[in-house]
Amino acid sequence: MDPFPFWIFFIGVGLVVAGASIFAARKQLDATNEAWRAAAERLGFDFAPGSWSGGPTMTGVLDGSPAEIRSYTKSSGKSSSRYTRYTVEFPPIGVGLHLSRQAGVGYLLKVLGTQDIEIGDPTFDEAFLVQAADPRAARAVLTPGTTMMLNRLIAVHPEIVVTDDQLVLDRRGTVRDPDTLVSTLRRLASAATVLGDAGESDALSKLIE
Repeated sequence: MDPFPFWIFFIGVGLVVAGASIFAARKQLDATNEAWRAAAERLGFDFAPGSWSGGPTMTGVLDGSPAEIRSYTKSSGKSSSRYTRYTVEFPPIGVGLHLSRQAGVGYLLKVLGTQDIEIGDPTFDEAFLVQAADPRAARAVLTPGTTMMLNRLIAVHPEIVVTDDQLVLDRRGTVRDPDTLVSTLRRLASAATVLGDAGESDALSKLIE
């Protein structure tokens, strides 16, 4: 009697393992799409489900601000990581503003001589690397009400980046909780309202005073 060809056994085990992995990945993708669909319905956003080639996306307008959430892959060398990116737009401020956390890469840039405008709010100046084409105009825009709002925002979302016309937040991993997706985007939309509306910023500043 011929011995049992063990290579057939190993191929069978490999097929079973591969099938289980594909099933688990499919189940996770379906769960992610369902969570994002639920969040999109609550926000009144358009929803595009994710697939093997790309993550889900939702787009719409929240509190008057165009907004988007998307899941994407960022590659670095031979490795790659999934991220969830929130983007909320607002009317351009017009001073070439760019704010990022003054830690990690931000701190290194400062050490290397990158522009960092001091606003006069110790908490804000310590937290943010501030760049702008017009420093004087940037200080005028970053009122006490605006810096208070941004101080609170970066405390919750240290990855936040603020430019002249949008807020961008990259979170590692694909967020799969509808409540987190909705609450995070609403928080950013509220901040965008203050940044894009001088009246809102002045009202906050008066409350502080």
